[in-house]
Amino acid sequence: VYRVDPAKGQIDLSLRRLTESDKKRKMEEVRRNTRAMKLFDVAANNAGIDQEKAIEYMEKLVTKYGDIYTGMMEISDKKENALKGLRFPKKFCEELVKIASENMKKPEVALNYMCYLTVYEPNGIEVIKKTFTIKKVPKGYKFKITYFGAPKYRLSFIGPDYKSVDKFATNFFKELEKNVSKYRSEFSYEQIKKPK
Repeated sequence: VYRVDPAKGQIDLSLRRLTESDKKRKMEEVRRNTRAMKLFDVAANNAGIDQEKAIEYMEKLVTKYGDIYTGMMEISDKKENALKGLRFPKKFCEELVKIASENMKKPEVALNYMCYLTVYEPNGIEVIKKTFTIKKVPKGYKFKITYFGAPKYRLSFIGPDYKSVDKFATNFFKELEKNVSKYRSEFSYEQIKKPK
């Protein structure tokens, strides 16, 4: 921190004095908020709202949600319900919902694994197909299998955040191991790490 401006409610930071991870996080936050502001401006222009009113409406949204990006994400997710209590004009609300829904997507996390599975039974292919079938994929998650030639399979688990996707994958592999252990088989897996 090298300057504090209480009148503006602003703290100026030196990027040289931040750790690399803090710098990345802050730059990403600034990038997201800038993009959200531009989308908000587009909605205001499409609805015929003048600049002064647009700034006033943006301040209301920021007051309710903390920052413009979070507000636009809420509008994208909850549509008109996110705007309740803000008293925006109907046409502006419709434009905000339309633009936020089209342009603001929730970030997804993908964890990829290479799975090695061989079943030494006469009906081995059926056993493998049955074991890879997920009875119920949780809402908001995706699961994808890519066959790389026996015995290699790439499994992708996609969801809203790292922790829950990791839990989904761990539970899947526990269940898979339990099902496969009933047969003469070999099973192992490893997470595919992105190169740095």
